Amino acid sequence: MYYDRDGKLAMTHYCMLGNRPGMLLEGSDAKSMRFNFDATCGLDDKAEMHMHALKINFDGPDTITETWSLYQDGKAKDDHPFTLKRIKA
Repeated sequence: MYYDRDGKLAMTHYCMLGNRPGMLLEGSDAKSMRFNFDATCGLDDKAEMHMHALKINFDGPDTITETWSLYQDGKAKDDHPFTLKRIKA
């Protein structure tokens, strides 16, 4: 879920791991947005496995690629990319 938090774009990831890490927009340009973990979200990022970061790439008018970064024990573990494509009727 994406929302405005005091003039800054924020998001909450409702995860299949059963937690809700928050992230804040770290940077963006015409082709991408980068979110990073918000330490004030209430999740212990050193003790709980969670999605820690998100990069959204706007690959073209009909394609978006998201790369979610999973953290475990306070360190990067895996990246989980997926691509969304609009299908024209």
